[in-house]
Amino acid sequence: MNERIEQFATECYQAPEFDYKKFAELIVRECNYLIQQQVSLKYKDGWEQSGISDDWACGHYAASILSRTVIKQHFGVKELKNERKN
Repeated sequence: MNERIEQFATECYQAPEFDYKKFAELIVRECNYLIQQQVSLKYKDGWEQSGISDDWACGHYAASILSRTVIKQHFGVKELKNERKN
């Protein structure tokens, strides 16, 4: 198991209960964060520095925003509480 998942599990365990809702929300938040870091923020200051076409970069950026939205909707997360900023 990934170390990050273990951290989430530890954070969600309050003996003898496990907060499955919080655990799921942490995973959805982490997925959105990864998409944001790997795609969205990569192009936020413009794609000319990356050496790729504007059309490709715009599509890639739009797909990243859509992916984050679809993930939240799929898991029924309306807003991510304390969304990870960095």
